[in-house]
Amino acid sequence: ASANHFCAVHAWLYRTYTAINLEYPSNVPRPRIVIYDFGLYGWQISLLNSLKSAGFLTELRKFDYSKYPDFWDIRIHKGEYGWKVGALSEIVRDFPGIVVWLDSGSLMRTPFLRNIENLLVKDKCIASPRSAATLFVWTHPGMYDYYGVPQPEEFRDVENCSSGVLVFNTHTAGKLLEDWLDCALHKDCIAPPGSSRKNHRQDQSAFTYLSAREGCFCNLTAAEFNVMNHMDYQCAENVVRFEQLNSVPWNITEYDRLRMKKTKSRRRGPWWDLLWEVKP
Repeated sequence: ASANHFCAVHAWLYRTYTAINLEYPSNVPRPRIVIYDFGLYGWQISLLNSLKSAGFLTELRKFDYSKYPDFWDIRIHKGEYGWKVGALSEIVRDFPGIVVWLDSGSLMRTPFLRNIENLLVKDKCIASPRSAATLFVWTHPGMYDYYGVPQPEEFRDVENCSSGVLVFNTHTAGKLLEDWLDCALHKDCIAPPGSSRKNHRQDQSAFTYLSAREGCFCNLTAAEFNVMNHMDYQCAENVVRFEQLNSVPWNITEYDRLRMKKTKSRRRGPWWDLLWEVKP
């Protein structure tokens, strides 16, 4: 979660919490919900901690950029998205087993949780829906130069992986995860000279190539995965609708409420007019 994506994270949390409640009875262990703080404002942290106290999430974890390369700074070229692989590697270290990663704009449908085991047919692979175009379209040749290989013609038509939705077993997908992190730690790999968002997809390109190298391919659509991608645009409506139907306690300060209102005032639209109303 970053400050400019907070509305999407807020909506994502409500959607994920609802899906888990519908799928898992209260008397059985439930999945952990961990949200990473990649650069949130104080009032956003206060609100998430309030929701954590109410049981909506398990942990709000601040990402420590000082442990990683300087180019991961999310304020500069979006950190080349290396921080995403770093956060994922920390979760793998701390919570071995089945891990699900969802970007804030990727919302799960309830059947997604029922289908997780079916997505793990190839143990060594990381399951992810396909994205637009192919590996060749969205991978800068400099990444192949980093690996000392020519552009792999056998992967010409390989579908690009989204990497915004990931499902895997840490016990069996370890090599792919290690290779992906190793690439992310080296700028010449994840963001080679001459690359940009116009010709390369950073973490996504590396993940797609490394997966294909292991014989793992992203052939399913988001719909077949039972997820909805790029739902950020609907976040204000989703938050308002959830809070109109459910009692959501916000234990935050008056200062945080004022900061919240100031953020809202920069946006336009009927749902944004209702979003983050001051609660008693």
